Amino acid sequence: MTIPDPIWILFSKLGYVPGFKQKRSKCDKCEQQINESLRAAQIHSVSNSSLPSALKLYKVNHITKAEQKLLELVFARSVFYCSLFLSLLEMETIKLLWKQARSAFKLPSRKKLSTKLLDFVFNETKNKVETLINQYTNMCLISDG
Repeated sequence: MTIPDPIWILFSKLGYVPGFKQKRSKCDKCEQQINESLRAAQIHSVSNSSLPSALKLYKVNHITKAEQKLLELVFARSVFYCSLFLSLLEMETIKLLWKQARSAFKLPSRKKLSTKLLDFVFNETKNKVETLINQYTNMCLISDG
């Protein structure tokens, strides 16, 4: 059994309405009808100024799988490009930072960071560098250190 999303307290479910193929819901505050889908309800609640401000922050406390993956990749890029240490994930201050910034985001495990994510960022960076190198016939490479 799935737990219904708390956003549905703002809507009345209408079921099938003539003229529409999918079930409909009606916003209890503004009487607007929307498609009975969680995404439509979230968009309506964020964009509608008559809804309570606490629910407008709903998006901050909710994260999709795609957003989770994207944030993990962004985190891995920052670790790779800044040469940060892998134990950074275990530091309480980093955990607190992410909890304050985006409470729904879960930091990746150390294993996932050191294998899948950093391997992906390495290959991504390697491909960019190879593309740049292949564009030129002559080049000078300078290294410091």
